[in-house]
Amino acid sequence: MNTKALLARHKPCVIVHAAGLGLVALLVAGGYFLGVAPVDSLRDKQQSLRVSLKAKSTEESDLRRRHREAESAQSELQEFLHSRGVKLQPATQLNAQVRDIAALASEMRVEVDSLNASTPIAESQFTRIPVRLAGRATAQDVSEFMRAIRERFSDVIVRTFDIRADLSGNGGLASVQMEIEWYAAKSER
Repeated sequence: MNTKALLARHKPCVIVHAAGLGLVALLVAGGYFLGVAPVDSLRDKQQSLRVSLKAKSTEESDLRRRHREAESAQSELQEFLHSRGVKLQPATQLNAQVRDIAALASEMRVEVDSLNASTPIAESQFTRIPVRLAGRATAQDVSEFMRAIRERFSDVIVRTFDIRADLSGNGGLASVQMEIEWYAAKSER
């Protein structure tokens, strides 16, 4: 039999088989794009979310630990302040406080040239009042003065200090600049 006759005789079968193969290919492609691909995409997204959740969980644990440490430190600080008995004076006592600092400086052999308070700075639980001291003293006397401030005034700190040697022969005295802060009770306004 010749090829043409054979094709003509089997043409309906070939068309049916080709259509069936095309339909199977279409079903496989549709199944992949409608079933397998979305599941793979969801699986990848789920894995990404798991990794993100683990990182956030670790971060949350770290934040909780740091929060506990901060609460503990705050509790210790409050206990220290209560045990030390720090009672802040009202800002109206500024002149008396400046006078007491000047008296302490004199006692510690610091020659005060100027001692001036700046504008009070209101904080949430207290008022900070910057006080600037300029004077002359030996390095040892400045050190003793700062130690005495810490020991005698629980509400005063030395924020910064600058000491410079005076080479003009002032008996070994150095120029001293100090930024002192006095912590006063919050105003009742």
